[in-house]
Amino acid sequence: MGLFDWFRKNKQKKEESKKYKEGLEKTRKQGSLSRLTRLFNEKDKVDDDLFDQLEEIFVMADMGVETTVKFIDSLRDDERLDDLEDMKLLQEIIVDKMFDLYLKGEIVNSNLNVNKEGLSVYLFVGVNGSGKTTSIAKVASKLKKDGKKVCMAAGDTFRAGAIEQLKIWGDRVGCPVITKEEGSDPSAVIFDGIKFAKENGYDVLLCDTAGRLQTKVNLMKELEKIKRVISREVPNAPQDTLLVIDATTGQNGLNQAKSFIEATDVSGIILTKLDGTAKGGIVLAIRDVYNIPIKFIGLGEKMDDLEYFDLEKYISTEFARRIGAKEEEAFLVGDGDGKPTGIFNVTGGAQLGVSAGSATAITADEIIDLVYSLKAPYRKNAVFLMNDATVKAIRKLKDGQGQYLWQPSLTAGAPDTLLNRPVYTSAYAPTIEAGAKTIAFGDFGYYWIADRQGRSFKRLNELFATTGQVGFMATQRVDGKLILPEAIKVLQQKA
Repeated sequence: MGLFDWFRKNKQKKEESKKYKEGLEKTRKQGSLSRLTRLFNEKDKVDDDLFDQLEEIFVMADMGVETTVKFIDSLRDDERLDDLEDMKLLQEIIVDKMFDLYLKGEIVNSNLNVNKEGLSVYLFVGVNGSGKTTSIAKVASKLKKDGKKVCMAAGDTFRAGAIEQLKIWGDRVGCPVITKEEGSDPSAVIFDGIKFAKENGYDVLLCDTAGRLQTKVNLMKELEKIKRVISREVPNAPQDTLLVIDATTGQNGLNQAKSFIEATDVSGIILTKLDGTAKGGIVLAIRDVYNIPIKFIGLGEKMDDLEYFDLEKYISTEFARRIGAKEEEAFLVGDGDGKPTGIFNVTGGAQLGVSAGSATAITADEIIDLVYSLKAPYRKNAVFLMNDATVKAIRKLKDGQGQYLWQPSLTAGAPDTLLNRPVYTSAYAPTIEAGAKTIAFGDFGYYWIADRQGRSFKRLNELFATTGQVGFMATQRVDGKLILPEAIKVLQQKA
């Protein structure tokens, strides 16, 4: 759980939005969004240097050179940048441009196409290792939860172990898998799958295919044969041909996918392992280069961690978290002037608990003293809060019995502990330097946050209608203050 969410009193989030947020955590903390945050905070005007830095950020985010150049050129030409006084408005303009880049003036449907008159057949293609077989199982699970009767056909008869792998997934999901022996004609397997599905009243057949790329000609012939069989047995099928791309391979994944797009009529993209990359720009690159909509994104390894792609949610999640970052910064070091009063602020913040004997170091005794400087009633729910750099400095500290004060968590998702108390970190907590308040310890439930309204992401259809554009506006009103300063104590370095 992130510090920002931990602070907030209102945690009623829609489960799907939570998955987007948690699934894209790596992009937020390590990727382009963190760099954008720093850039917008540092820059006070729109100039060539800003565009150069934006270009570098988006290229590094796997948006690709071609797409990035197109994006930056469009941004440069936007009249709203003329005499821009508030750099915060640049966020709205970039979000607007991202929508334009993805939508291309079209209504883009991320839902699966459905055969309304009988069996729906979906064909899955992609290179080996892209997560294709796992994605089939996840789609099967999702469709079953939607009330569909689903079966699968193991059309990848080339890769060793592919058939057994799909059978294992079929058992987990509770879907029958139609198979033939290894090396069989894939189209024959899928023919048997269609026959089985029809005879047993199934709504959906999911078809695996080989991911080999020895020659484009062989790949094309194999896929053409499979599609002929499908269309002969089920009119207008396959309803979708889904290309599975591993997001962590970046531009290399796009290059590999080119062969499949040239070999068959790909109607949608499944972007797997998006939670494992800090380069979320690949979403826009895929749409721009191939003009194919993204149908699903993978946000984790669990069966239900495959989500229908929601453009507005994706972009708002990515960019609205910059609002969250600014809030977190204000909650910690805000001076109360037009912003919340931060916990580490001199006036209105936490009380001084311990003065360190050094400007550049912290001792075990000082941390113990900090704990006991807090009154007993507040210690019950007390936690530590500090910068990662501070954590690095104190991880080797021991008590008088030679035991490490720091204890790493043995449970996934649980925080590490210091003196058996949870430790939370924030990039906005002060680092160790002369006079800095570096560690806070206490009951943070006494830091109250007032949301005047929830975070909103509004589409402005009319505002830019005359220029053929659509605007988007993100807003949030918030305040925060420690209502009982004695509930949190801080350690301050020697001045």
